[in-house]
Formats: sequence, C-alpha cells, structure tokens
Amino acid sequence: MLFGKNRYTAIDIGSYKISVADIKETGDGKLKVLNITERKLPYETIVNGIIKDPSVVANRLQEIFSKSKSKPGTILTTVSNDSLIARNVTLPKMSKKELNSVIKWEIEDYIPFSAEYARLDYKVLSSTEEEDGIIINCCKRRSCKKL
Repeated sequence: MLFGKNRYTAIDIGSYKISVADIKETGDGKLKVLNITERKLPYETIVNGIIKDPSVVANRLQEIFSKSKSKPGTILTTVSNDSLIARNVTLPKMSKKELNSVIKWEIEDYIPFSAEYARLDYKVLSSTEEEDGIIINCCKRRSCKKL
C-alpha cells in the first residue's frame, strides 16, 4: 500500500483504553476509516486525564503499531479537556448551506457550554442517500484559535 499525504492515523488515549484508527481521504474529499485497533489499559494507568505510567501507554502504542500491517500516516491526536470536544453525529441528508446552519445547534447537545461561545468545524465522514455521518470539532472561543 502506498503511504501518501491522504493517509492519517488518529490516536485516542483514554482512561481505560488506547484506540488507533487508520484513515484515508477518498477522492471526493471524504474520510474512510480503514481499521480501528484498541488496547485496554491497566486500572489507574491514567487518572483524571493524567498519565501515571507512561511506559504502559508507550508499550500499548508500540503493540498496536507492531501488530499493524501498515505504517502510520500523518498522526492526528488531541489533548482532552472540557473545552475541546470532538463528536461523531448522524444527520439527515441536507445541502451544505443547510448543514452549516444546523451544525451549530446540533452541537448544543454534546457540549457543556453554549454554542454561542464555541468555534466549530466539521467534516462529512460518510454519506448515504438518507443521512451523513459527520465529525464535529468544537472548542470555547477563549480557549482556542480559529479552526
């Protein structure tokens, strides 16, 4: 498999597991998840968002990448906090103009602050005739630069 700039590896380090997704950008600008690998973390490896045992996290990541049959693409990750949120949502099929106006109201159900104080961006990840699978990224205005 060729590894170009349209390949991404998303890493999510959570309190209980590490998830790694191999993602490819398709010709139509959408993203396709090729593979997801997860490894559980021992109890209290991460406590309240703080990595207590970095060697365990490093070993789990090494296990994931050594078991993978492909090299990682551009690495995508984020530091979790209550001001930076990414959510996957499914919405009925609509025009881009309609989606732009609906997205700021849709995120209200997923964030602990008003959308009025949020910076938003989104990407359509999948699409059918009836609905779109979308990832919405959001942060508080005072906590981030423009997305």
